[in-house]
Amino acid sequence: MMGTTLNIFFYLVGGLFFIFPLATTWGVMMFYKRINDRETFIIQNGIRGEAKYSTENRPVLISMSFPRLNSDLL
Repeated sequence: MMGTTLNIFFYLVGGLFFIFPLATTWGVMMFYKRINDRETFIIQNGIRGEAKYSTENRPVLISMSFPRLNSDLL
């Protein structure tokens, strides 16, 4: 009868070694699913808006460099 409460404690701690990895894996999967759903929504519906180019910065190095366009959302 002495080890009864200790047995319950051991079962709870052993269960946590099973539950914590499952909960963590589920949380990571839901996080990435949310990111994927948001990306799919933006690709399908887009974000409406207008922008105008304010300045153009030329990089110092000429080899394989493209100008940087700064735009302001209207």
